[in-house]
Parts: sequence; C-alpha cells; structure tokens
Amino acid sequence: MIKPAIKFNINPKIPKRIKWGIAGDNINIGENFLPAFNKVQFGKVTSLYSHNLTIVKKLAEKFSIANYSNNYDQFLESEIDIVYFANTNSENLEMIKKAATKGINILCESPIALNIKEAEEIIRICSERNVNLFINQAHRLHPLLIKAKELVDSNFLGKIISVSVSLHSSIMKNESEDSGEHGIINELGFQAVDMLRFFGGEISEIKGYIDNFILHSSKEDYSAAIVKFSKVGYGIFSISAFAKQRINHIEISGINGTLLIENNLGKKMNSSRLVIDVHKEGKMVFRKRANKITAMIRSIHKTLSKNLPPFTSGEEGLKNLIIIEQLKKN
Repeated sequence: MIKPAIKFNINPKIPKRIKWGIAGDNINIGENFLPAFNKVQFGKVTSLYSHNLTIVKKLAEKFSIANYSNNYDQFLESEIDIVYFANTNSENLEMIKKAATKGINILCESPIALNIKEAEEIIRICSERNVNLFINQAHRLHPLLIKAKELVDSNFLGKIISVSVSLHSSIMKNESEDSGEHGIINELGFQAVDMLRFFGGEISEIKGYIDNFILHSSKEDYSAAIVKFSKVGYGIFSISAFAKQRINHIEISGINGTLLIENNLGKKMNSSRLVIDVHKEGKMVFRKRANKITAMIRSIHKTLSKNLPPFTSGEEGLKNLIIIEQLKKN
C-alpha cells in the first residue's frame, strides 16, 4: 500500500538566511563584528575580501567562513546579499559602485566618503540600483539611548535647552603618533555630530575649533564646537584623542531636568548608565550592558526582510558629513 506523501506547512513569515560579505583590511572585525553573528538568526557571513590574503585566510579559518579572496570581483560573485565595508572610506566609491551594480546592499563606516560630492554619488548609485545603503551608527541602538530618545520625544524634559556630547579617546599608542589616518575629527567628530542631531534635531549652524595642540603633528587631536538646532536650543561637543582612559557622555538638558548617558560609545559590550534627574521626581539611575553590533545586524535583517527604511541611511551620513565640512571651513 502506498501511503500519501506527508505535506508540510512552511511558515512563509520566516525570512530567508541573509548572506553577508565583509570587505576590508581591518583585522579588528574578528574582535567585534564577526562574533556578533553568534546571536543572530537568519544571517551568516559567507565571504571575506581583503587585499591581504593572509588576514582573510586567518579570519575565515577562525570563524569557519567558506569563501575568502583578495580578488574583489570574485568576492562579489559569491552570492552575498549585503557587504560590510570595513575598509577606509577612501576606497568606498569605486567598490560601492561595483557592489551596487550587482544589486548588493551596502553597510559603510562613517564617514561614507572623503567629501560631499563622493557621498552624494554613492547615495545616487545605490538609489538608482535600488539597494539599501546603511551607515554604521550602532551606538543609536543601545537600549538606554533608545529610552533616552523616547523621553526627549515625549517632552519628558520639557523644552530642550542644550545637548552636550563629550568623547575623549585613547586611540593613540603614544604621544608621538598621529591621531589616526584622518585625525580626530574623522575618528570621533561624526559620532559627536550624529548624537547631537539624534537628540536635538537638524543643525542649522556650527562654529568651533579643530586643533593639534597636544601632539603638534599634521593631524588634529582636539575639536570643540557649538551648534544651533533648527527648531530649538543649542548643542556642544568636545572630542580629543589624548585621554589615558576612554571617556564619553551625553547630557540633554531641558527646563524640567536632565538626562545623562555615560559610556555608550566605544566597545561593543560596554556597561552604559542612564541618569534621569527631573524636578520634584528625584534622581533615577539605570545600567545596561548590550551588544550594539548585534542589535545593528538584527535591525538590518529586519529592514531587508520587511522592506523597512534603514535605521541610519546614506542621507543621514551625508547630513553629518555636511556639518563636519562646515566646521572644517570655519
């Protein structure tokens, strides 16, 4: 007797497994980005590219990644859905053109390009090819930062008076070295401006300073600026690259009180703190440890599977770049 075939009801809501590729020579992806996939469903890194074949071979072996290459065209043919560019932004334009032409979605570091013209071209190419362009602003996805944003948007603090961002990094190994490839303004300036815009809204004006008074090198190691928000209030940021210990905090002041967010930026699993101090309600302190990179990957998967807007788009990255360029001209 022939038994009828068993029919399985496949849940159409289960998203397909998203295949990631990573392009770049940054060995640090093995310390933060790749391990984040251990807690992500329906996504896997399946291909690596680098000029340095030794780097990608070691990473591929360590994380059991099947495909790796130092040939970019070969890398793009490995059936990936999205590519994360971990390389310097000086190479982004031509590499993104090739990836977008093949319909591959893009995740870039900030800034997305060396100048406004290149950034606009990247956005245009991705739009024409109907691919998503994401910017790595994973700090926006920390639960305490999201809660602080909800409180600000709900008028919990009343009218916002000011937003202050302080980022002091220990990125230099010693006092004789330059502060990164492009200086502190590219290392931390974009994060500072992004946080000001995240809480205060669009920026209509910026005035400030960029200096190299710590190392006296060709690269800047300090910057401070004050911004005017389009709707209401002012913002301030101070960034440097000479702190022996990394320090970062964001303070939002309103007529009803303040919010203070500490230790949100930086390492993927920082224990952050949110302090709420409101008139007649006393002070409340909340602590939370969260993997922002894992949260970013999940957000990207949600965007791709449900056709939602990116959590930080290329346009957001362009707005930050325009503000930084205005500061450099001051």
